[in-house]
Amino acid sequence: MFEWDPDKARKNKAKHRVDLADAERFEFENVLEIDVADAAADGEVRRAALGFIGNQLHMLVYVEHGDRIRVISLRRATRKERLDYERHHFG
Repeated sequence: MFEWDPDKARKNKAKHRVDLADAERFEFENVLEIDVADAAADGEVRRAALGFIGNQLHMLVYVEHGDRIRVISLRRATRKERLDYERHHFG
């Protein structure tokens, strides 16, 4: 189950032009986990992953709370992130 702050969702859509609700379609099967510099913000362990939504690679930042995933940010991957993903999965 995914959840997010409605205000953060509005800001994310304005900044990145991606709806946080799209995280529900994020494909976790073949992700590339990314180190998060500030991994313990507000006592929570933040995670970041590169994965697909449809045919577009995205960066998802989130926190796991039991069976819930709280979405912090969702945006399309940068060119460098796409190259990193390709190197990781395809050598």
